[in-house]
Amino acid sequence: MHHTHPTTNQSNEQTGQPLDEYKFLDNHKLKTVLNDYDVEIFHPHNALSNAEATFELTSELKETVFLEN
Repeated sequence: MHHTHPTTNQSNEQTGQPLDEYKFLDNHKLKTVLNDYDVEIFHPHNALSNAEATFELTSELKETVFLEN
């Protein structure tokens, strides 16, 4: 399930925490983020597999989030 992902790095000036409107995941675990972007991880908790999935996620973010600006 894709959400409207933030395109800016805004935060609450008082706390430095992200604004509530930008919190669209239950947590920021790799598995959760990968699932949100439909990125498959073949061997969880394996360094190479984690790196490959993170690379795929980064590529997806580059295409969907950063090109929206």
